[in-house]
Amino acid sequence: KSLTNASIFLESIRKHLPLPVSCFATAWIGGFISVTIISLLSLLGIIFMPLMNKAFFKFLLTFLVALAVGTLSGDAFLHLLPHVSTVCVYPVIHVACSISH
Repeated sequence: KSLTNASIFLESIRKHLPLPVSCFATAWIGGFISVTIISLLSLLGIIFMPLMNKAFFKFLLTFLVALAVGTLSGDAFLHLLPHVSTVCVYPVIHVACSISH
């Protein structure tokens, strides 16, 4: 039986696709708990806001805006970085496409 690159690629995908239901349940539960904790921490910040003096609040607000801008800029840069690379990331898919035509 002769195996082509495409069939080897598809076989490797089939081995890794079927995940047990417990993996999905763990992912959903972990995600829900993480989002809940982060949301509660933001509410904690709103509760302590009136207790801060004006100078500290202004400094904190400037810091958080700078952190948000840096985070979003870095995220956009990292998402666009693969698009400007000249190296083919999935050479097997191109072979599979050329075989099917």
